[in-house]
Amino acid sequence: MEQTGAAIGKMDQEFEDRDSGGRWQKLFLEIRNQSHECSYKVAKYPENRNRNRYRDVNPFDHSRVKLENTENDYINASLVVMEEAQRTYILTQGPLKNTCGHFWLMIWEQKTKAVVMLNRVIEKGSEKCAQYWPTAEEREMAFRDTGFLVALLSEDTKSYYTTRILELQNLNTGEKRQIYHFHYTTWPDFGVPESPASFLNFLFKVRESGALGVDHGPTVVHCSAGIGRSGTFSLVDTCLVLIDKRKDPSSVDIKSILLKMRKYRMGLIQTSDQLRFSYMAVFEGAKFIMGDSSVQVIHRHPALVPRITMKSCWICPFLKLSQYLLTLPSLFAAIFMLENTVERLDAFIEHRGKSEVFFMTMTYRWDLTYESRLNLSFCYSFYVQINIIHLYNARILAIPMMYAIQGMDRTITNKVNIFVNSLFVKLLPRCSKPPIVARM
Repeated sequence: MEQTGAAIGKMDQEFEDRDSGGRWQKLFLEIRNQSHECSYKVAKYPENRNRNRYRDVNPFDHSRVKLENTENDYINASLVVMEEAQRTYILTQGPLKNTCGHFWLMIWEQKTKAVVMLNRVIEKGSEKCAQYWPTAEEREMAFRDTGFLVALLSEDTKSYYTTRILELQNLNTGEKRQIYHFHYTTWPDFGVPESPASFLNFLFKVRESGALGVDHGPTVVHCSAGIGRSGTFSLVDTCLVLIDKRKDPSSVDIKSILLKMRKYRMGLIQTSDQLRFSYMAVFEGAKFIMGDSSVQVIHRHPALVPRITMKSCWICPFLKLSQYLLTLPSLFAAIFMLENTVERLDAFIEHRGKSEVFFMTMTYRWDLTYESRLNLSFCYSFYVQINIIHLYNARILAIPMMYAIQGMDRTITNKVNIFVNSLFVKLLPRCSKPPIVARM
């Protein structure tokens, strides 16, 4: 255990040293210079040029995915095999309108169980990906050129990602398969997610489906070009698998793993910011894997959710409260649920709604601002500001409130009630004691 703590401490120190020294750009350039490009002649054939979204992003000949049941076997997609981690990904560009049928043919032939989409269809006014799956309004889409029908079975929309279950039918044989579609909707092009916790929660949601395992074909991961955001997702997932397998975070060399992945697809991770974020996400994920209870990312266990949502819980240890809330559908520094009720003596805050409620704690101490999931280890007695945002018909209603928490001896004298399927009822007055004035 001491060795694990020392390894994590070393990782943190290395990260801080790179931050303070501004060395991320230098590391990014080292990786780019040490990457070996292989040939990509097939991508440059005249008949394949209109199948590439970008002229300078091409699959290597040795690792490109080849379509089988079609005259032209080319698709801008690369098979990335990480043997020790037992992970196989297909990294690909966002489909073009003329390649959507090829995209579904590839998924069928590769026996893929899940698609991970890390971009929006339109970003900054430009199309980054064709609409290759049916919306809730149309319910199904046909791709006659390759003989497939895609139907939308279900759609679960959260604040920063959407999970869909699609039915892929081969029109030639009549066979049907269910495909998971995990869509991260708030990751900017050439940018990074808002926090490692939000990204890791999304990654664990994908893992929870079992689609990344060896029992299924390779998971298809795409953004717009299939190298920046897609490379970040695959790198972090692979590193965390190896850390969990070896039980030694210091044994996993992130740079070496990225260089190995770049042998399969060019240019994985496009900016120094994406590289920095990848390291940050791996370090935070490693802490969770190695049992650091302070990490605010919890892999939700489905069996726990009904038990917690059906009753009120008197919570004393602050970590237990944090862990209970994190078993619910959650995000970075936030808890998403249909209703959250917090009681404390004369302070009573209640908000209900059929739409999701964004419940975020902002903790203030001295001149510092913290975002947390009610992880209160660093304070004894303080106020927490709660912003409740009710999303309804695309309108946002923000209600800032204050309530007091007593953190003496790491206990919280709060009662947390969690319900589902309620309507908006009331918002009772906050506690009369004046709150600490916080800088916004």
